[in-house]
Amino acid sequence: MRIVIADRHTEVRAALRLLLENLDSSWSVIAEAGDLKTLQTCGGLKDADLILLEWSLPGLGSAAPAEKVLTVRQSGLRRIIALGSCLDDCEPAQAAGVDAFISKIEPPDRIITLLREIGQGHP
Repeated sequence: MRIVIADRHTEVRAALRLLLENLDSSWSVIAEAGDLKTLQTCGGLKDADLILLEWSLPGLGSAAPAEKVLTVRQSGLRRIIALGSCLDDCEPAQAAGVDAFISKIEPPDRIITLLREIGQGHP
């Protein structure tokens, strides 16, 4: 599975990369972005199977997070998992069309379970 990580925090991107690449040898992080503009121009986006997208990723000025999901979807990306620091963001993220929502405070095993399900064509 080819993965793009889009999160404003370098530490979060590094931790996710480490987790993902050590979890399954068939998974590779092909690009990272700290804002929406970088995400849109990164070469790996069109080749990605999955994007881990920070729900409040900076970019597009005052655009709502849902508009950002639509912008990313235009790349033809198959799956988007929204990452958020507030559980209240889950419903709006799912309404915007993400495939799943993960709170950044959830334990790594929850993230791993969800990624494995997506890698197998679920949910």
